[in-house]
Amino acid sequence: MSKVDKARCWLYDVSELYDSQTFAEAMDRLPWESRRKKVMRYRFEKDRCLCLGAGLLAAHALRCAGEGDLRITFGEHGKPCLERGDGTHFNLSHSGTMAVCAVSSAEIGVDVEEPHSYDDSVARMCFCESERNWICAQDNKDESFTRMWIRKESYLKLTGTGLCDKLTAIDVVPTSSDPLAAFWETTCDGYSISVCSRERLDIALQQAAPRFWMMSENGVPQGDTPPAVHCGQCTAGGVSPCGTPPSRLL
Repeated sequence: MSKVDKARCWLYDVSELYDSQTFAEAMDRLPWESRRKKVMRYRFEKDRCLCLGAGLLAAHALRCAGEGDLRITFGEHGKPCLERGDGTHFNLSHSGTMAVCAVSSAEIGVDVEEPHSYDDSVARMCFCESERNWICAQDNKDESFTRMWIRKESYLKLTGTGLCDKLTAIDVVPTSSDPLAAFWETTCDGYSISVCSRERLDIALQQAAPRFWMMSENGVPQGDTPPAVHCGQCTAGGVSPCGTPPSRLL
């Protein structure tokens, strides 16, 4: 894993979308009719806002990466990608009120999660023996459980198989001497984030401003794009702490 690719991980707090007028305006800005239909299939407002926010963030992130053709297609297990296939790779995740979109020149997977409490039954169902042993050996089992979860899910989203794989057959222990992939991890505003790629990534973590989706038709944001709040280079199992001040799918 000697090669280092550039990547960006965008964050967006979707709380503003709970306002009905803002939600309607944002829906009009979503470039994919299929995504709008998906948003409205959700029963609960929280899920509709997360789905909408992730879609808006994906469109913005791809445009900021220089993509003009946003036509998408889906892999065998539903992973979205640009239709022309040779452009920017991207992946989405959301949890709580946070939507995340990772973009890169390389295949990529991302997961964001609110803190989880350790659950032995879930651990036995989802984690292999070495992963469970690693979790139990850490000082804080809740934090280590959440960390293992985001690593495994970001890897599965990288491969595009999702939960179709047998989870206990995959080992993403941070201390592995022969890692399956490169992982970059951070925390921001109480959320844990993992980005996974086949190659090492130089990642910029960027928080989208409120109403960032108010942009011109050609995809140029109105006003300057805010600077990245953190850049860190991933390692095969390392953790890069977020540089933001602590507070607290298509």
